[in-house]
This record gives sequence, structure tokens and C-alpha cells, in this order.
Amino acid sequence: MDDNCKFILENNGLGPAVIKEFKLVASGNEISGFKESAYDEALGALGLDVGHVFYHPSEHEYISAGKQIDLYELIIEQGEDLAKEVAIIRENLKFKIVYTSIYNDKDFEYFGNT
Repeated sequence: MDDNCKFILENNGLGPAVIKEFKLVASGNEISGFKESAYDEALGALGLDVGHVFYHPSEHEYISAGKQIDLYELIIEQGEDLAKEVAIIRENLKFKIVYTSIYNDKDFEYFGNT
């Protein structure tokens, strides 16, 4: 397992996706991802205090077709061994995203971290 820990949101659809719900799920605890403190709360629930960069979408935000957004990346300093932390995050941090099309015709749900 490498030390990289990065999660990317990508719209592979034909048109824009509208974010209706965005939650972080840390060991079964759901945390609203629409707030600034969401990632710190999620990592705290996992017993981790690590440097990271993140993005949290807004409710009703449009994600264009083909667009990629970096949701989360663990910051690893040169020579730092965070293999344990990476394993904990990969196993226990999930994303729950509910989205719809611009026509608001049907909701879709994604749950996971791959």
C-alpha cells in the first residue's frame, strides 16, 4: 500500500449533476459535509489529527459533466510515515452523496470512497 490518500469526485454523466446531500461517514457516524468543520470532525471520530486539504461542495452546487473535484487529500511531509493513518482513512472514511440532474427528475446516491 502506498502512502497516498486522495479522494476525487468526478461527474461521468452526460450533463451537470446537482448536489442535494453531501455527508462524510466516519466509522458509521454521519457528518454533514456542507460545513467547514466536517473533515476535522470526521477525522476526530477516527481518532486522527493529521494535516489535510479538502473541498466541501455547497448544497445545490452544479458539477459539470466530465469535471473532477479533489474532495480530500492527506498531507504527507517528506520522510513522514503515515501508512497507519492512510489505512484507517481508506477503511473508515466514506462519502454519501445524493445528486440529481438539472431536471430534478430522479435522485441518485453514491456511497463509498472509490
